[in-house]
Amino acid sequence: MKRKKRLPKLLKWLVAIIMVSLVILAIWWGWVRSHSNELWKIVSEQCVPHQQLSASAASPCINVVLTPDAQRGYVIFKDRNGPLHFLLIPTAKIDGIESKVLQQPDSTDYLYQAWVARHYLAQQAGKPISREMVSLAINSAYGRSQEQLHIHIACIKPEIQAQLGSQIDKFSEKWSSVPYGINGHHYIARTL
Repeated sequence: MKRKKRLPKLLKWLVAIIMVSLVILAIWWGWVRSHSNELWKIVSEQCVPHQQLSASAASPCINVVLTPDAQRGYVIFKDRNGPLHFLLIPTAKIDGIESKVLQQPDSTDYLYQAWVARHYLAQQAGKPISREMVSLAINSAYGRSQEQLHIHIACIKPEIQAQLGSQIDKFSEKWSSVPYGINGHHYIARTL
């Protein structure tokens, strides 16, 4: 008889743990979803309007490049993660690198513009930074928290630079996997 009472009590605890876990998961999912457009809000509600009204960039954007149709422009944004970390963010709503908009012949070459913007790293550092130490990165649909395309412009860690340098002959102008990954993650890379 004690076994019958024990099983329902254990079952009640298990149900309670599952319910609490589901509530925590729902709260977390709601928080993530509510913050997934933060970059877009900053670009569309702060940086672009300020540029249009005053012809100058507003913090946290340090440069705003607008086009006549406002669909091909971009902003350079000082990211709060690290002293030498900037983002290039389109002024058009583009979810990510997988967007069909980016495959159009008249689309802005955001990767090229991010490469040109690497001088902000040197400006921030107060000294020249060799091009071998510059990293451009774009998060995949599965690895991003923001639903707005953004390109990270940052300095590469010396150990990562050494790893990639030892594998440079394996890369070409076509995208290919980085052998052994980086920090336990799968990446693709190409030469420019």
